[in-house]
Amino acid sequence: IYNDGIDRQFHASTVVYDRKSSQWLVMTTGHGYAPKIYKGASNADLRGGIHTIKVSELSYPNVNTLSSEDTSLVFDENRKKWMLALVQSDSTGARFKTLLCQSDEWDGVYMLVSQTNRDNETGVFIQKINGEYVVMCGDPNGYPVYSYPNLSYLGELNMDVTDGGFRGW
Repeated sequence: IYNDGIDRQFHASTVVYDRKSSQWLVMTTGHGYAPKIYKGASNADLRGGIHTIKVSELSYPNVNTLSSEDTSLVFDENRKKWMLALVQSDSTGARFKTLLCQSDEWDGVYMLVSQTNRDNETGVFIQKINGEYVVMCGDPNGYPVYSYPNLSYLGELNMDVTDGGFRGW
């Protein structure tokens, strides 16, 4: 539920359990409503059932863009920061780049750390492999893998099966 009280079926959401607050934290995309990132929290266990969560707009870098979507959220113990990856369109709405942002609070103001220089990415995901974070996403040609936190291109994720053309989804 956004501030106008209307229930919406937001999707492309990230759900993280925060042990410090004993809450489930949600970042979601307002597809079909306002293509921005929204935040919400719940004390209910979100691992099952249907839940209605009040959300509000997240403060993050939103420069010359029509749309932001596809979040991935982690708390980086080494940096002592909440790290948020998302994709953001250009001013035409046709091309999406991956952004990595950071904040002191999960629902605070996010500042840009780095962004990719490739186009048409989606389905972004921060993953820890062998103790190191990487950022992965999908694009029309495969699954780019980027270093963390500077988002330098490392190569492609090799998969045994395709995702049917859904670019990471």
